[in-house]
Amino acid sequence: MFNHHQTKALVLDKIERKEADRVFVIFSPDFGKMRILAKGERKILSKLRKGIDLFYETKVNLLEGRAYNILTAAEVKNDFSFLLEEEARFQMAYKMSKALADLTPYNSPHPELFDLLKNSFNFFRESPRKYGRYYYYFMWSLFQELGYQPELYNCLHCQKEFQNEELCFYPSLGGLLCEECQKEAEAAGILVKRNTIKIIRLILNSQKEIFIKLDISPEEEQNLEKVTRAFFNFLRLTD
Repeated sequence: MFNHHQTKALVLDKIERKEADRVFVIFSPDFGKMRILAKGERKILSKLRKGIDLFYETKVNLLEGRAYNILTAAEVKNDFSFLLEEEARFQMAYKMSKALADLTPYNSPHPELFDLLKNSFNFFRESPRKYGRYYYYFMWSLFQELGYQPELYNCLHCQKEFQNEELCFYPSLGGLLCEECQKEAEAAGILVKRNTIKIIRLILNSQKEIFIKLDISPEEEQNLEKVTRAFFNFLRLTD
Protein backbone atom coordinates (compact mmCIF):
# COMPACT_ATOMS: atom_id res chain seq x y z
CA MET A 1 0.00 0.00 0.00
CA PHE A 2 1.31 3.43 -0.93
CA ASN A 3 1.45 6.15 1.73
CA HIS A 4 -0.13 9.56 1.26
CA HIS A 5 1.26 12.79 2.73
CA GLN A 6 0.03 16.36 2.93
CA THR A 7 2.36 19.24 3.75
CA LYS A 8 3.09 22.85 2.92
CA ALA A 9 6.23 23.58 0.94
CA LEU A 10 8.22 26.26 -0.87
CA VAL A 11 9.12 25.53 -4.48
CA LEU A 12 12.88 25.90 -5.00
CA ASP A 13 13.23 24.74 -8.59
CA LYS A 14 11.44 23.03 -11.48
CA ILE A 15 12.68 20.76 -14.26
CA GLU A 16 10.80 19.69 -17.38
CA ARG A 17 10.50 15.95 -17.83
CA LYS A 18 9.24 14.04 -20.86
CA GLU A 19 6.55 15.76 -22.94
CA ALA A 20 4.15 16.97 -20.28
CA ASP A 21 5.59 16.17 -16.85
CA ARG A 22 7.55 18.38 -14.50
CA VAL A 23 9.77 17.63 -11.51
CA PHE A 24 9.70 20.16 -8.67
CA VAL A 25 12.29 20.55 -5.95
CA ILE A 26 10.43 21.64 -2.83
CA PHE A 27 11.30 22.34 0.79
CA SER A 28 8.83 21.34 3.47
CA PRO A 29 9.05 21.94 7.23
CA ASP A 30 7.83 18.36 7.73
CA PHE A 31 10.05 16.51 5.23
CA GLY A 32 12.84 18.92 4.26
CA LYS A 33 14.05 18.93 0.65
CA MET A 34 12.10 16.67 -1.71
CA ARG A 35 11.84 15.97 -5.44
CA ILE A 36 8.25 15.46 -6.54
CA LEU A 37 6.81 14.48 -9.90
CA ALA A 38 3.83 16.36 -11.31
CA LYS A 39 2.47 14.14 -14.08
CA GLY A 40 0.93 16.07 -16.96
CA GLU A 41 1.44 19.41 -15.17
CA ARG A 42 2.60 21.11 -18.36
CA LYS A 43 -0.68 20.36 -20.15
CA ILE A 44 -2.88 23.45 -20.52
CA LEU A 45 -5.87 21.81 -18.84
CA SER A 46 -3.91 20.24 -15.98
CA LYS A 47 -5.50 20.85 -12.55
CA LEU A 48 -2.02 21.04 -11.01
CA ARG A 49 -0.86 24.08 -13.02
CA LYS A 50 -2.53 26.72 -10.86
CA GLY A 51 -1.41 25.22 -7.59
CA ILE A 52 2.36 24.97 -7.94
CA ASP A 53 5.12 27.00 -9.54
CA LEU A 54 8.54 28.43 -8.78
CA PHE A 55 8.71 30.29 -5.43
CA TYR A 56 5.12 29.41 -4.48
CA GLU A 57 4.28 28.35 -0.97
CA THR A 58 1.82 25.60 -1.68
CA LYS A 59 -0.05 22.85 0.13
CA VAL A 60 0.72 19.58 -1.63
CA ASN A 61 -0.80 16.12 -1.51
CA LEU A 62 1.78 13.45 -2.27
CA LEU A 63 1.70 9.77 -3.06
CA GLU A 64 4.87 7.85 -2.28
CA GLY A 65 6.53 6.43 -5.37
CA ARG A 66 9.71 4.49 -6.09
CA ALA A 67 11.81 7.24 -7.66
CA TYR A 68 9.69 10.29 -6.81
CA ASN A 69 6.81 11.28 -4.61
CA ILE A 70 3.88 11.87 -6.97
CA LEU A 71 1.99 15.15 -6.73
CA THR A 72 -1.76 14.49 -6.68
CA ALA A 73 -3.07 17.93 -5.65
CA ALA A 74 -1.66 21.42 -5.03
CA GLU A 75 -3.17 24.56 -3.51
CA VAL A 76 -1.42 27.95 -3.38
CA LYS A 77 -1.00 29.35 0.14
CA ASN A 78 1.37 32.23 -0.70
CA ASP A 79 2.06 33.44 -4.22
CA PHE A 80 5.59 34.81 -4.37
CA SER A 81 5.57 35.04 -8.17
CA PHE A 82 6.34 38.79 -7.87
CA LEU A 83 9.93 37.57 -7.49
CA LEU A 84 9.87 36.72 -11.22
CA GLU A 85 8.94 40.23 -12.31
CA GLU A 86 12.41 41.78 -12.02
CA GLU A 87 15.50 39.96 -13.29
CA ALA A 88 17.88 41.03 -10.51
CA ARG A 89 15.38 40.13 -7.79
CA PHE A 90 14.60 36.80 -9.47
CA GLN A 91 18.30 35.95 -9.68
CA MET A 92 18.77 36.74 -5.99
CA ALA A 93 15.75 34.66 -4.90
CA TYR A 94 16.86 31.75 -7.09
CA LYS A 95 20.42 32.02 -5.78
CA MET A 96 19.13 31.76 -2.20
CA SER A 97 16.82 28.86 -3.04
CA LYS A 98 19.66 27.02 -4.76
CA ALA A 99 21.99 27.59 -1.81
CA LEU A 100 19.40 26.06 0.51
CA ALA A 101 18.99 23.10 -1.86
CA ASP A 102 22.74 22.63 -2.27
CA LEU A 103 23.49 22.52 1.46
CA THR A 104 20.64 20.30 2.67
CA PRO A 105 20.07 16.56 2.26
CA TYR A 106 16.84 15.07 0.96
CA ASN A 107 14.10 14.06 3.38
CA SER A 108 15.57 15.76 6.44
CA PRO A 109 13.02 17.98 8.25
CA HIS A 110 14.28 21.43 9.20
CA PRO A 111 11.37 23.83 9.83
CA GLU A 112 13.72 26.69 10.78
CA LEU A 113 15.13 26.71 7.25
CA PHE A 114 11.65 26.74 5.77
CA ASP A 115 10.87 29.80 7.90
CA LEU A 116 14.18 31.46 6.96
CA LEU A 117 13.45 31.25 3.22
CA LYS A 118 9.79 32.20 3.58
CA ASN A 119 10.69 35.22 5.72
CA SER A 120 13.26 36.18 3.08
CA PHE A 121 10.62 36.14 0.34
CA ASN A 122 8.34 38.24 2.53
CA PHE A 123 11.18 40.71 3.11
CA PHE A 124 11.64 41.02 -0.66
CA ARG A 125 7.97 41.94 -0.92
CA GLU A 126 8.09 44.49 1.91
CA SER A 127 11.50 46.01 1.04
CA PRO A 128 11.87 45.49 -2.72
CA ARG A 129 15.04 47.60 -3.06
CA LYS A 130 17.10 45.94 -0.32
CA TYR A 131 17.22 42.36 -1.57
CA GLY A 132 20.91 42.58 -2.53
CA ARG A 133 21.88 43.38 1.05
CA TYR A 134 19.51 40.77 2.48
CA TYR A 135 21.22 37.99 0.53
CA TYR A 136 24.16 38.08 2.95
CA TYR A 137 21.85 37.95 5.94
CA PHE A 138 20.19 34.86 4.47
CA MET A 139 23.44 33.09 3.65
CA TRP A 140 25.12 33.53 7.04
CA SER A 141 21.87 32.67 8.82
CA LEU A 142 21.73 29.52 6.66
CA PHE A 143 25.31 28.58 7.59
CA GLN A 144 24.56 29.14 11.26
CA GLU A 145 21.33 27.15 11.26
CA LEU A 146 23.13 24.23 9.62
CA GLY A 147 25.76 24.30 12.37
CA TYR A 148 28.53 26.02 10.41
CA GLN A 149 29.08 29.05 12.65
CA PRO A 150 32.65 30.29 12.14
CA GLU A 151 35.01 31.48 14.86
CA LEU A 152 35.22 35.26 14.50
CA TYR A 153 36.40 36.38 17.93
CA ASN A 154 39.58 34.42 18.63
CA CYS A 155 42.35 32.92 16.53
CA LEU A 156 41.52 29.34 15.64
CA HIS A 157 45.06 28.19 16.34
CA CYS A 158 46.44 30.12 19.33
CA GLN A 159 43.04 31.21 20.72
CA LYS A 160 44.19 34.76 21.45
CA GLU A 161 41.85 37.71 20.98
CA PHE A 162 42.51 39.72 17.86
CA GLN A 163 44.36 42.99 18.13
CA ASN A 164 44.84 45.65 15.49
CA GLU A 165 46.27 43.22 12.92
CA GLU A 166 45.61 41.84 9.46
CA LEU A 167 43.25 38.85 9.59
CA CYS A 168 42.49 36.04 7.17
CA PHE A 169 39.36 33.91 6.95
CA TYR A 170 39.91 30.20 6.24
CA PRO A 171 36.79 28.43 4.90
CA SER A 172 38.30 24.96 5.39
CA LEU A 173 39.14 25.74 9.03
CA GLY A 174 35.92 27.55 9.84
CA GLY A 175 37.18 30.91 11.02
CA LEU A 176 40.01 33.42 11.39
CA LEU A 177 43.72 33.18 12.06
CA CYS A 178 45.85 35.93 13.54
CA GLU A 179 48.76 37.42 11.64
CA GLU A 180 51.32 35.20 13.35
CA CYS A 181 49.43 31.92 12.86
CA GLN A 182 48.80 32.67 9.21
CA LYS A 183 52.50 32.05 8.58
CA GLU A 184 52.08 28.36 9.51
CA ALA A 185 48.74 27.78 7.78
CA GLU A 186 48.70 25.26 4.94
CA ALA A 187 45.16 26.06 3.82
CA ALA A 188 44.28 29.03 1.61
CA GLY A 189 42.87 32.07 3.39
CA ILE A 190 41.06 35.23 2.35
CA LEU A 191 42.11 38.64 3.61
CA VAL A 192 39.15 40.00 5.53
CA LYS A 193 38.52 43.57 6.64
CA ARG A 194 37.68 44.47 10.23
CA ASN A 195 34.32 45.94 9.25
CA THR A 196 33.45 42.77 7.29
CA ILE A 197 33.98 40.74 10.46
CA LYS A 198 31.76 43.14 12.41
CA ILE A 199 29.05 42.83 9.74
CA ILE A 200 29.06 39.03 9.87
CA ARG A 201 28.98 39.12 13.68
CA LEU A 202 25.88 41.32 13.51
CA ILE A 203 24.15 38.78 11.27
CA LEU A 204 25.10 35.82 13.46
CA ASN A 205 23.73 37.69 16.47
CA SER A 206 20.39 38.08 14.63
CA GLN A 207 20.71 41.87 14.37
CA LYS A 208 18.80 42.02 11.09
CA GLU A 209 17.38 45.53 11.44
CA ILE A 210 20.76 47.03 12.31
CA PHE A 211 22.45 45.13 9.48
CA ILE A 212 19.90 46.29 6.88
CA LYS A 213 20.40 49.94 7.88
CA LEU A 214 24.20 49.78 7.97
CA ASP A 215 26.20 52.08 5.72
CA ILE A 216 28.40 49.53 3.93
CA SER A 217 30.96 50.80 1.44
CA PRO A 218 31.32 49.13 -1.98
CA GLU A 219 34.75 47.87 -0.90
CA GLU A 220 33.31 46.29 2.26
CA GLU A 221 30.44 44.70 0.35
CA GLN A 222 32.89 43.28 -2.17
CA ASN A 223 34.91 41.76 0.67
CA LEU A 224 31.72 40.39 2.28
CA GLU A 225 30.68 38.82 -1.03
CA LYS A 226 34.10 37.21 -1.46
CA VAL A 227 34.11 35.67 2.03
CA THR A 228 30.48 34.52 1.72
CA ARG A 229 31.07 32.90 -1.66
CA ALA A 230 34.25 31.15 -0.51
CA PHE A 231 32.60 29.70 2.60
CA PHE A 232 29.55 28.56 0.63
CA ASN A 233 31.65 26.92 -2.08
CA PHE A 234 33.69 25.05 0.50
CA LEU A 235 30.57 23.80 2.32
CA ARG A 236 28.86 22.87 -0.96
CA LEU A 237 31.80 20.78 -2.11
CA THR A 238 32.38 19.05 1.22
CA ASP A 239 28.77 18.54 2.36
